[in-house]
Amino acid sequence: KENLDHLLNAVRKHYEISVDEEGSLYCGITLKWNYEAGYVDISMPGYVQKQLTKYNHPAPSKPQHCPYEPSPIKYGSASQDVLPQDDSPPLDKDGIKYLQQVIGSFLYYCRATDTTIPHALSELASEQSHATENTLKKCKQFLDYMATHPDATI
Repeated sequence: KENLDHLLNAVRKHYEISVDEEGSLYCGITLKWNYEAGYVDISMPGYVQKQLTKYNHPAPSKPQHCPYEPSPIKYGSASQDVLPQDDSPPLDKDGIKYLQQVIGSFLYYCRATDTTIPHALSELASEQSHATENTLKKCKQFLDYMATHPDATI
């Protein structure tokens, strides 16, 4: 305790700080400690809703339980076939920037608390350099999924 007080006093001489002695908040991540059972719950309550508001994404009309539309499974010799090329119109610069912002803001959330969305973000990120209207539709599906499952906890 004495060493902690010395450190805090030294830092307070140069900076305005706040201290959470319970250790319940770190870089926007909420830590809920359960010492008796030997685990910690990690979450970011409200983060998804803030992002959905930021991107003006409305609540979906029906729940979305899949973050990304996977390619259809093909069996036999058809499994070797190349996927059809996306012929939808390309996105303009603003559309690409929107896509990049969504990917970036949810990548932090993904790494911190939600292990269900890395594949969806990876797929969206791989399409962002040649993004099309279909890519934007996939992004909207992802946002619908996030609106359906807003507060992941690990």
